[in-house]
Amino acid sequence: MPYFFMEPKPPAKLNEPKQWKAISHPLRRQILSLLATQNLTNEELATAMGVASGKLYFHTKKLLDAGLIELAEVRQKGPRQEKVYRRTFEDFRIEMVEDGSAPPLAHFIRNALTNYESKWADGKDFAQYGFHLIYYHTPEREKEFYDCLTQLMNDFRETAIPDGQNDEATGGRLISLAALMHTN
Repeated sequence: MPYFFMEPKPPAKLNEPKQWKAISHPLRRQILSLLATQNLTNEELATAMGVASGKLYFHTKKLLDAGLIELAEVRQKGPRQEKVYRRTFEDFRIEMVEDGSAPPLAHFIRNALTNYESKWADGKDFAQYGFHLIYYHTPEREKEFYDCLTQLMNDFRETAIPDGQNDEATGGRLISLAALMHTN
């Protein structure tokens, strides 16, 4: 039996503020995560997420408007039609905006801080690690650090427990990472 290797698609480049805003909400990121492995209706998404389906219509609309999900099919369910959604990309990366109209990572940093504050306030099962460093370095050393960090983050992403496979047996925990590197 012949084996075929499919080259992975390159990450989608998110370079519009409406796309950044669309992925800035935790429910929308969860929708994208669920749609990574299967196409689902709004009702199926709501059930998997444990939220009311009415609450998700707004969020699926935002993802649709941003072009991050699309209509996969419409199927008949009794007297009504159901819309089935799918992701429009396998992976994404944030692109810098040439005209400087918006800071591309602002939503990520705000959400990371909000998540950090809520977990800290809960006081449950909260581990933290953080640092803030400011040093002078050459552009070459900056690139070396960036390349190492990128390699580490890619490895971290590639070895993650797949969605839907995390349970008590895996001992998996949801980990949020945020990094912001800039020059003064």
